Amino acid sequence: MRLPLLLLLFLAIPTQSFLSLSFDSTHFLVATRTERVSSTAKYGLRTFVKKRIAGWLPKYSRRKRNGKQEPQIDPEYERSVAQPIDASESSPEYLSSSSYGEEEEYAISQKEPISATALLNTDEKPTPQTSSRYDSDRLYNNLSNLSSQALYSLPPLDHELTELEQEFRQILSDFTQYTARDILCLRDYRTRVLCEGVIASADEPLVYRAFEILFEDLYPLRVAGRIVAKKLFNVIEESIQDHEREVAEVTETTGLAQKDVEGARLGFLSVAVPLNGKPYFTVDQLLKTAIASTIVDTLGFDNPRVFLERINTQTTGRLQFSELMMGLHKCAEELCALEDCNAAQTIQQIVVDLVEFPSALPSEKDAKRQRYSERYDDMVHAFRQWEGRMPENSPDMGRRQERIMEVVQGCFRGAENKYVVNALRILYTDYSGLRVAGDLIFGIVSKLMKNR
Repeated sequence: MRLPLLLLLFLAIPTQSFLSLSFDSTHFLVATRTERVSSTAKYGLRTFVKKRIAGWLPKYSRRKRNGKQEPQIDPEYERSVAQPIDASESSPEYLSSSSYGEEEEYAISQKEPISATALLNTDEKPTPQTSSRYDSDRLYNNLSNLSSQALYSLPPLDHELTELEQEFRQILSDFTQYTARDILCLRDYRTRVLCEGVIASADEPLVYRAFEILFEDLYPLRVAGRIVAKKLFNVIEESIQDHEREVAEVTETTGLAQKDVEGARLGFLSVAVPLNGKPYFTVDQLLKTAIASTIVDTLGFDNPRVFLERINTQTTGRLQFSELMMGLHKCAEELCALEDCNAAQTIQQIVVDLVEFPSALPSEKDAKRQRYSERYDDMVHAFRQWEGRMPENSPDMGRRQERIMEVVQGCFRGAENKYVVNALRILYTDYSGLRVAGDLIFGIVSKLMKNR
């Protein structure tokens, strides 16, 4: 009898409202035999308890920012919570949610592909801002002119923040410095999807509030969130530096205008990264597009494969941007038989051709990730079905019930936003700590809705 009591007390110590001493911990479990996903919440809680007992999770610590000391996170827990993302295993096909049918598929690349033509036209006026409160397409509305305006903005404050709420707001405030150009610099597709989800949430105050509460109340989500945010910001900064270095290299080598090189690179990445998970094209991929005819018509080559293999100096079968760009320029100067042969014009035409390339190639899917992805899809589908049964706030609700209701409202709102859905799918499938938190959250909402 003592052991269960000690376990419940142990779980309650580092948390706030959801796991407070006054909260009935059984509310986290869904006692149902009919819903497959509900049993996951039980398993997740058992796993969490085992890890706590085994000493895998660190003691409570708050992330210090702005020059303050960073929290010391147990490396063993970091490895278990923040599993490294292998971009080569990802593709828009993997991210699609086939359980809803074609009309409700969530793959970003299949829904609204980035227009390489618009990316290259940097002289256009900024896209007018929409007056829609829930404009989920802010990212793509700003890409047409590579605006220097920040894509993400924090929601206005409407209450006095607690210490943990201030930390959560500070983490997200780091996103306010990034522009459309910075997001397009990302060399990893899954990282870009995460950023798109954060950007889209700027128009979803209910989603922000739900995560603010969960960050404060759920310990595993809080620790995993700190780890993921730190890794994400490091990847963004490294990608920006890589972009600047590669643009400078190509500009210096070819003598082309920096504007043309930068626009071509961003267009190249906008297609290559969603296609392959990394910034490259294979010779066979390029030959399946209109690029083959572009090489023949613009550069005067009869055999496009010979040309592409000739500039593929690394003999890896994969063409990087700088290799393709400098190869085109060298061809234009030394080998091209046409008077108007221009590397910048050719690469722009090639990027336009790539827009028509299929959004995904068949790839081997990780069985475990696929299982988690299907479970996540079931959760989203359940939220969509429950939305019409949303309980109303009551003056008789206590503080804990009010916070639960705010989380439920944010879940319903987030399930309607394709960018938020895609980003959360990656977090759920790739990070075990966030997956445990997701199962607990689903258990709470499921229990609430079953009583409606």
